[in-house]
Amino acid sequence: MPAPYGAGSLVYIRGRQATRIVTRMSPASFFCRSIALSKLFYMLNHLVAIEDTELQKTQKFIYAWGHDIGNLISSLRGSHGALNDSELSSEAASWVDTIGMICHQLEEVNMNIRMFSQTGRSSYFGKYRISEIVEPIVGIYQKIAEKDISIVLNNKCTLDYIETDKLKLTHILSNLIVNAVKFSPPNSDVAINISDAGPHIKFEVTDNGIGIPLDKFDDIFRPYVRLNKDYRGTGLGLAICKQNVDDLRGSISVYSIQNQQTTFTVLLPI
Repeated sequence: MPAPYGAGSLVYIRGRQATRIVTRMSPASFFCRSIALSKLFYMLNHLVAIEDTELQKTQKFIYAWGHDIGNLISSLRGSHGALNDSELSSEAASWVDTIGMICHQLEEVNMNIRMFSQTGRSSYFGKYRISEIVEPIVGIYQKIAEKDISIVLNNKCTLDYIETDKLKLTHILSNLIVNAVKFSPPNSDVAINISDAGPHIKFEVTDNGIGIPLDKFDDIFRPYVRLNKDYRGTGLGLAICKQNVDDLRGSISVYSIQNQQTTFTVLLPI
């Protein structure tokens, strides 16, 4: 009959069987190690408490930020309404419409930030008409595009709707269009092509700008990477874009020929 388990043994229990592992540990050593483990657990619990406190601080900051930004958006929306009720030239009215679309996007961004501070969720999927997402984006950036660049939309997709997070898809396309305009030569076109791709919808943004070196294709999706210091930017746009594509369960790739053409392709599930 085996000896009873003592302070010098560790017991490993599996099912109804217990296996004794003799450790040759004296009671004093066992006691010291138990105290050390207790201290370790205390430190870990303390770190978790600190992390929870910092998380609460972050959530409070986000909520306060969302509240203050919301007030500014409301003021902007009020000013937009006053302009909309005024007698304006056709060109001025067009600009007011653009401001209205930007206000709407800001409201959606702010709403998602406040929802995230309350629920911890960062994605909100719904069924949206593709044209209702893409056309306002093209309209806004065509209005503010510099260098006489034309943004051309070619929607050949046979599907009218997509199941997605509208705000994240808006951010993805906006970022790609802004980059395409930034790196394009004057008096050129930026093309946005939408088409079917099996179980996916394919979004392509193409420009005829400076291009990307082949050995930098992977680097451009890393945070703070800037390939050309002659152009303003933080190096975060494509990294956030890639994260949003991942959140939408899609993929993003790039094809480029230096000084000729660059195409970013986003595939999203239907």
